[in-house]
Amino acid sequence: MNEHIVSSYDEDIKDLQEQVVTMGGLVEKIWTDAIDCVKNANDKAALQVIESDKKIDRMELKIYDKSMRLLALRSPLASDLRMVVSAMRMASSLERLGDHAKNVARREKLISAGDHPEIISLLTRMYDMSHSALQQAINAYRNPNPEAAEEIRANDARVDELFDSTVAIVLKLMAPKNPTLETEALASFLFIAKSLERMGDMTTNIAEIIIFQETGSFPKNERIRGGDSGLMQRQN
Repeated sequence: MNEHIVSSYDEDIKDLQEQVVTMGGLVEKIWTDAIDCVKNANDKAALQVIESDKKIDRMELKIYDKSMRLLALRSPLASDLRMVVSAMRMASSLERLGDHAKNVARREKLISAGDHPEIISLLTRMYDMSHSALQQAINAYRNPNPEAAEEIRANDARVDELFDSTVAIVLKLMAPKNPTLETEALASFLFIAKSLERMGDMTTNIAEIIIFQETGSFPKNERIRGGDSGLMQRQN
């Protein structure tokens, strides 16, 4: 193959991966703003999250379009093909993470700053773990590291356990005597907890995509899950 063509192809792959990393950075930021909405009833941050999610949607489409052009025009094989497919799957997972952050921000108006500090503390711990895992996943994608991706998979169980603890506390507080606004706030906490739990799950999905990209296969061992995944359904 002509040296110029090879160089151009390598640059296309590199540019595609850089777009994914940039998108990942924006998703990290949007979640930082989303949790600020929850902790501080920050209207300004909520609006910023909603606007940033629109940008994330556009970034996904751009990555998808570039990937499809590479597949159609370059016909990549083996590891190059995995890189393109992984970029598309990464972008899809990141877009969904952005949607969850936006939905969390929209709950901000139903929560009063300073209410239920125990629940806020648990949600913050869930965020800290999930956000740290997301940062690690983006780094493992930027600097290919399947071992780090395996660690992310193993640690997701801790987020599940915090989710179950949060659900248990909220359900105990949801007594019939609670006024409507209080019930709406508690329901919002459940919604936020579930979004954070999904953040952990989707970050784990990203870790598995990285493992696929670098090894050619997805993990065969079952993902470790913590806590009691049926708690919310059973107590409802």
